[in-house]
Amino acid sequence: MNVKKIIIGLTLSLLLGSGITVAADFDKGLKAAQSGDFKTALAEWMPLAEQGNANAQRNLGLMYDNGDGVRENDKTAVKWYTLAAEQGLDQAQSNLGLMYENGLGVQENHETAVKWYTLAAEQGLDQAQSNLGFMYYNGKGVTQDYKTSAKWYALAAKQGNVRGQFMLGVMYHYGQGVTLDKTAAVKWYTLAAEQGDSKAKENLSILLLVIGKEIFSSEPDGHDCSGAIDYFEKAQEVGNEEAPEYIEFCKTYQRASKGEGMAQYEIAMHFDLGYLVSKNPKTALSWGMKARSNGVESADKLIGEILINDLVYGSDVQKLRDLSQLLNDECYRDLECAFDKVWKHLDISQDGNLSLAELSKFQRDLVQFAYIEELGSDVEIADAAAINLTSILLLPITSSSILHSFDYNNDGTLQKEEVVGQTEFAKLVGVDAQSLINGVEFQALGNKLSSSMKNLRIPFGLF
Repeated sequence: MNVKKIIIGLTLSLLLGSGITVAADFDKGLKAAQSGDFKTALAEWMPLAEQGNANAQRNLGLMYDNGDGVRENDKTAVKWYTLAAEQGLDQAQSNLGLMYENGLGVQENHETAVKWYTLAAEQGLDQAQSNLGFMYYNGKGVTQDYKTSAKWYALAAKQGNVRGQFMLGVMYHYGQGVTLDKTAAVKWYTLAAEQGDSKAKENLSILLLVIGKEIFSSEPDGHDCSGAIDYFEKAQEVGNEEAPEYIEFCKTYQRASKGEGMAQYEIAMHFDLGYLVSKNPKTALSWGMKARSNGVESADKLIGEILINDLVYGSDVQKLRDLSQLLNDECYRDLECAFDKVWKHLDISQDGNLSLAELSKFQRDLVQFAYIEELGSDVEIADAAAINLTSILLLPITSSSILHSFDYNNDGTLQKEEVVGQTEFAKLVGVDAQSLINGVEFQALGNKLSSSMKNLRIPFGLF
């Protein structure tokens, strides 16, 4: 079945309540059509249509449009629609607009389609209003205009037109032609979904989940699950498959807020992994500490992992991993490229020079990287703290030596031109030139540094 038949339909029964005085033979044709006797209907309406009866003309147009009692003929349908439309019959005008929009029985002409839709829409016909909204939304036959589109969709939606309701929901959802209003979008999606619009139901389920997540994350010092869970439950009701997980999460969060240790541990895990919520090490640590204070022994390990992998070393270590990947991907056997990438990594201030602080930080990062890469999940908090202190106390001395070795103009910083040859730069970053050519082998470097750290025992005696 094509789109015109779906949209138009043979709605002859509307004429009975139209207030129009219907001749006996027109009424006879109407009853025949309603019973499926289109041959009789044709015999009764044809003379009336030829005499200029607009309703008979419109109905003949429908019969030829749909092939009811006659051979389907779009050109003949257009003929009768036009005669009725020119007399101001709104449904004929809307149907004629559809024929011009889709090039059925006439040459496709969007401007003419808009003309007939407008005449019918101004008379209040919801189908024409919806069609006109579509034309303005997509810029067909008119300049694209979301505001005007929203106007016509709203008029149709208020009359119960399902496409008008759905599209008005879309426009409020994304702020197209109207102020973005997700509550209004929910309203119109719901009305369309209740009429069986599957796309409206899908959009509604997604939007309800989004609103719930926004409410949950809206509190500056916490999360509002009491308000969010209502939206998650509504999303579940309309078939959202993710909603049950969020409902369960909120129930766990509410128990955690009341002091239940295992619930606190579960929430800490969610924030540590970024599952259902944005990853947030500080929030994860806070819930982990609460769980530990409530006797959850497994929280100790989680706290340690968060401290080491996220809050203390995680960011700097990941940057080194990213640098290693970048060198492998973009600078394989290209020494000049590797030189520039590593220099950019070292130059935190992006001023083109390397300061003592920048050199020292890089060396500390390498030590931290080596420790984490070698020990992985076996990292101990106390050892990590000791290594951090050692690197702070000792590595600036090494960095200072490196800086003075290359700072030929004595300005206190290292500049690219002061690094004489790529081999000297390779010495600076702590690997040989061949390793740099092949892409810095951070794993091998990490193992070397980790072994070296085992000899740094003096500062550990401070603890």
